Formats: sequence, structure tokens, C-alpha cells
Amino acid sequence: MDAKLKKILNKPFPAPTRNFPDNAFYKEISHHILADSNYLITLPGAGKTSIALGIISEIISHKVVWYIAPPVSVNPYQIFHIKSALNNVDITLMTEDERNKSDCRMLVWSSDIFMNYLADIDSLTRPDLIIFDDAEFLGHPDKGTVLETCLLCLPEAVPVLVLASSTANSKALSTWMEAVCKRSCRLLEINIPRVPIIPAFISSKWDMVPLVDRKRLSGKVKRLLKEKSGFNNFKGASFIKQLVSFIRAENLTPAIVLMPSEKDCDLAVNTCSKIISNVGEVLTQPQITTVLDRYPFLKDYPMLTAALAKQIAPFHSNHHPLWCTLVEHFLSFGSIDIVFVTLDSVEKMINRVKTAVLCIEQKIVENKNAYKITSWKMDRIISLVGRTETDNAGCIALVHTPDVDAVRIKDMLLHTNGSLNSTFQCNCRSVLGILTNGLEPVAIMDRLLFKFQNKSFEDLDMEEFQAQLVEELPDARCITHIKSVTLLKDLYLKLTLEITNLANRIKTTNVSGKSQNLDERQHKLECRLFQLPCNECVHLSLCHKRGTKKFRILIEKYYEIQSRLEKSITGFRIDFQYYVECLQEFGLVNQKHNLAKEGVLALRTGLNFPQSLIECIREGLLPVDISAASFGLIGGFAECSEYPEWDDLKITENIQEQFSELLPGFEKMATVLDRTKKRMLRFGILSPEYSLSQSAVMLAWKKKADIEILNKQTGIPIGLIVKLIRKTEYLSERLKYSDQC
Repeated sequence: MDAKLKKILNKPFPAPTRNFPDNAFYKEISHHILADSNYLITLPGAGKTSIALGIISEIISHKVVWYIAPPVSVNPYQIFHIKSALNNVDITLMTEDERNKSDCRMLVWSSDIFMNYLADIDSLTRPDLIIFDDAEFLGHPDKGTVLETCLLCLPEAVPVLVLASSTANSKALSTWMEAVCKRSCRLLEINIPRVPIIPAFISSKWDMVPLVDRKRLSGKVKRLLKEKSGFNNFKGASFIKQLVSFIRAENLTPAIVLMPSEKDCDLAVNTCSKIISNVGEVLTQPQITTVLDRYPFLKDYPMLTAALAKQIAPFHSNHHPLWCTLVEHFLSFGSIDIVFVTLDSVEKMINRVKTAVLCIEQKIVENKNAYKITSWKMDRIISLVGRTETDNAGCIALVHTPDVDAVRIKDMLLHTNGSLNSTFQCNCRSVLGILTNGLEPVAIMDRLLFKFQNKSFEDLDMEEFQAQLVEELPDARCITHIKSVTLLKDLYLKLTLEITNLANRIKTTNVSGKSQNLDERQHKLECRLFQLPCNECVHLSLCHKRGTKKFRILIEKYYEIQSRLEKSITGFRIDFQYYVECLQEFGLVNQKHNLAKEGVLALRTGLNFPQSLIECIREGLLPVDISAASFGLIGGFAECSEYPEWDDLKITENIQEQFSELLPGFEKMATVLDRTKKRMLRFGILSPEYSLSQSAVMLAWKKKADIEILNKQTGIPIGLIVKLIRKTEYLSERLKYSDQC
């Protein structure tokens, strides 16, 4: 390691725990929250949950508290800490895998489940305080919409405490909270000292040097990038072994190593050598036996002894979620010192470490399960680095890989705290959630964080524009809404290009098995393309070939206006009305913008696209009972489309029996599923396909098939099977609960 860098990393710094809030602080905050004001508290890095627990401790003996956080923050490891800090407090968990609606002092919600319960909030004991932890997830590209919807739909006049990471626009956020909650909001920005985080660079010659010099890429790194090639194979056994030795020799542990994919993480751990011969002694340590007694099946988890023997473990979503909980415990106990993790899973970690090593790819190869680093993910990595119990600096080290973008990584590491901006998106689920509060659409849009952050408006007469389009496209199958036209044009173009690219790859592929897989994918895409209403429309050629000058000018004008609307609340109002019309088409929302009975059920399911499920229930084609077959059929609706493994699952002989048992039920639903899909496509929405593969796996599990055996028989990762089980159990319970109401 570079001598200068080594000196910086070992230099003592003020302990980051100094000046942390004390009991007097918690008493004062609790008094103001319950008496007259909401609170927004911001602070850098970790520590938000500790503040929440301190305030809860002050009031929990005589008040009811709801604690709400993003799903990644409501995991078993976090729950363990909450319960440990609040001894003898009656806590109920409202998550996908644990639900209990009995009265209690404290309800712990994941924001996803809280949103699903928006229509049922009045049936629960009214809280005296609602706490939102990790509210910086308002800026998360996927989870921000759910969190903002929850804040928009809170019970009136209930005190609210929001905790978030430090942000440049905290004053604006507190103003927004006052408008949303109709209650004054105090802002408290806590500046807790923390040790610095040093950016470093590990060259292909195993030199570790400072990544930056006076906020610019250091001259040595520039020369290395220009003159030396990266590691020949940074996923290979030789590199991994040397990296692990290097991290330990340079006293950089505990460390997380970020790899491009789940497979890379597992292979990296398998590559490493054992350093502890007697794992039995480790397993008998009181802290570890306590955890294993809590989750006894983990005693036989395939990677347990190897992880302890190597003091290295993988952490990603393909493993059982409780395995990830166990890894967090091992890391906190010092039983492991290096964790291989994916960029996609790093935000689920809670334990802080001394070092993060980035072994990542900046380019994403087609069909490869790799994750590209973003500013959001970099912020989450930074929040994990810097152990609170030490006074030495933390370190984020970038490995010299062939395609690394060192300048981009440097900029993300050095960027100052930016603003926390709204990422809200109108979709079927968010519109259903918002319509539970009974407000008119204009009033709802006026409460969005986006509205407070974007004051400009676009004056646009969409009715006039729609009239011009109808004149140009009379009797078109997608004329329900102008947004449908452009969405279908974009979807048609995307599918056509994908089919063309696949056809070109098939021509140049000589491997028979690979060619067959490509043929199957091409066939699926062609089927999707054929399902678009465009294929049955007389205007197909005009739309997609932009056949007339008048139509071409019209569409170009619309795209230009659309790009401006994306920066204006007017665009959100149009999107909102578009999804309201879609939900009204399926009878989920009435003309007064209130949820129909089926709309309440749709929200309870938590599905992003509940229309197919609701239509099958409405037609009496989906029995909701306690039978295994019913459970299996419901599993086919659970939205796991973000996991491509389901598309590649082959129905093997091992689950052929379940497939055959479910086929009659699926065939009964097929007509309704197909009809619903076509109705959705008329709005330009390509909803998830019903998955008979998921159904078969769920039926096999319901009939007592072991998860590990299912993993071996189907090739589906254990973590994905567990997620599907939880989603199906939750969906089945909510459907049965709604049937009883």
C-alpha cells in the first residue's frame, strides 16, 4: 500500500459517536411531537434508527406507535435490534412474512405493506405517533413512489416523525411535510462528527494508491489507467485469493467486496481457502448458538461451515433471506471479516464496515445478470463504510478492472450531499393508494413533493390535441387516451428491434442449445408483438411508418410537448387521469374517483397490475380457499417478473404432476387472462404474464416439497423461491381476508 495512503488510513480521528443525542434530547423531541409539531430530523450516515428508538422509549409506555420503513430496512436483523432496544414492548410486525393485526403498543411496517393497508387503516387502533425511518428512500428510483404515497395518505392529525439522511433541501422538505400533514413541522439537522472516507485505487500490480488528489483523479491513477491494462480476470480464482490476502494483510477488514452478479459472489467465496480448522468451536460460541437456535434450519445451510471456516460469506438475494440475516450477525460478532455482495443487495445491509472494495463492471452485457453502479447505490455504500467503534478512516477502494470508469466513480464518491428529490410515478398501484383519501385528483397532485420542487406549469389543451389525433386516426383501437398511442408506438418499436437483434444473433450462433434458447425467446417476443392492438388496427402502417406528413408533424409535436411536461406538474396530472381511466375501465374506480369494492381488493393485494387477478375472481374462476390447488393458482399471479429465472424455468418431471393438476384451472382462466391483457394493451400497458411455472412450484411447496430440493430440481435460486412463497402467502391471506369483509 502507498505509504501516504497507509498513514491516512491509520491516522486517529475524533470518535464519530461524540455529541450523540442524550436522554434530555429525546424528552424534548417527544414533548414537541405529541404537543404541537411534527418533526423532520436529518443526520449523516447511520444512526437514524437509534434516534427513533430513543424517542419511542420515551413514550411507548402510554402511547401507540407505528414505525414505517422501506422493505430493505425492515429485515430480521433490524427487527432483532429494535426488539433488543425495546425490552418488554409488545411489538407486532406487518411484513410479508409476519402479520398480526392484534392490538399492541407498536406496529412495525414495511412501507409496501402499509400502502396495501391504506384502505383498512381505520380498522386498526389509531396511533399516537407515526415514525418514518430511512426517508431518503423518497429519492429511490423504485421505492420512492410507495414511500411518498404512504406520506400522502396518513391518518389526519396524527403526529409524524420523519428521519432521513442529511440533504441540501431539508427546509423545503419540512415545508412540504407541513402541507401534506396539515400540521407545523420542526426541522432538526444533526451534524454528528464522522471519520472521513478515503477513496483508493487498487492497480493490477497490487499497488493501492489514493484515487483522488485535491478532488481530481490522482496523477498516478491516470498513468496506471493509461499505461497498464486491468486485471486479466478479476472474477478468477487467482485474483480473488490475492484480493482476500491483500485486504487482510493491509488491515482493511471488516470489508465488503462488491461483485457484478450473484454467481460471481458465490464463486468468489468457493474459491477462498479455509483459515479455521475447528469450526465446531466457533459454532458453540454463545452469540452464534443463540442465533442458530432462533433459526434452527440454518444449522444445515450448505454454506454455513464453509463460511465460518473461511471467515468469508456471500450476501445476495439468491440466498435464503435468513441466511443474509445470519451473515449480518456473523459480521457483527467478528466471525467473518469479508462479505461478497452485489450492488443490488448492498442497500439491504445494515452492519458497518471499514472497507468497501468495488470489483464492478461499468457496461452491462446483454442477458447478463449484472448491476450498474448509480449515485443512489454509491450513497448506500458510503453509509456503510466507517466503523463507529473505531477512530480510523474508512476506505472505498476501486479495483483496476478492464472497463472501469474511474472518473465517474470518483465524481460519485466526492459529490456533496445533494437534494432529496421526488421520484414519484403514477401507476395503477400508486393511483389506487392515493384515491383512498377521498380527495379530488387536482388536490392530490397539489400535494406531491414534485409540485413543491417544480413550480413551472405548462399550459396545454390536451383535449384539442386529442381531437386532432382522433381526426387523423378515426376508429383506432388505442384512441382511449393520447398517452396510449405513444406508449404503443414505443412498445411496438422496442419489441421489433429486440426481435431483429435476436434474429441476427441466431444467424451467427452455431451452438445448438444456445440457438434453441434464442429461438424460444424470439418466439415469445413475436407473440407479445402480435398481441398489441396495433396488429388489428387499420392504421398500423400509418402509425408505425409515420405515413403522412400531417401525422408525422402531429406526433413530433406531441413528443416535444411530452418532454416538457415531464418537468411540470401538468404532466403528472395527465398521467394520473390516464391511470384513473384505466382503473375505471376495469371497474376498480367509480366516476367520483372513489375505490369500488374491487378497487379496495386490488389495493390490498399489493400487485402493481392487479387487473388480471381481480377479473378472474370477479368471473368466479379463481377459488380462494385453503386448498393446495388454490394456493398454487394464486402463486401464478405473484409478480416476480423482475427475476428472469422464471422465464427460463423448464417444467421438469419432478413437478410435472403439479403442472398437470393446475392445467385445468389455468385453462379456465386463460380466456379472461387473454381478454384482460388485450384491454390493458389498449392503454399501452404490457402487464405481467400469468406464470404457470410459479404456480407449479408453489403447489409442490404446499405439498411439503423441501425448498432446497425444489432449488435443485428447477434451478430457481433458494432466495427467489422464498420470496415467491412469501408473496403467495401474503396474497392468499389478503384475498381470504377480503372475502370475509
